Amino acid sequence: MKFKNILLTASLSVVTVNANAGSDGNKTINNLGIQASTSYYFSVKEGLSTNCLFGVIYVPINEFGKGAYSLLLLAKASDRKIGFDYSQDPGGACFLNKLDLQ
Repeated sequence: MKFKNILLTASLSVVTVNANAGSDGNKTINNLGIQASTSYYFSVKEGLSTNCLFGVIYVPINEFGKGAYSLLLLAKASDRKIGFDYSQDPGGACFLNKLDLQ
């Protein structure tokens, strides 16, 4: 039993996840695109407040992503500002969590 407790304690101490979050507002879309069949992505002219991999925010291709991509297209076509929240994985890639037109 003592061995199991030591093993469990050692296992739990090894599992750590380092995820960051960011929030940006009053930004103008610079580039907008799609990568393979996995995600859309965008960058902003003013830059991000977090150092994201390749300077882009990735958007999953799912129901949320399709709605977000529609708003991104509208913002790009009409030169409207956007605000958004995102999370960052340990590798530095950033993923959209929330988007609004400003």
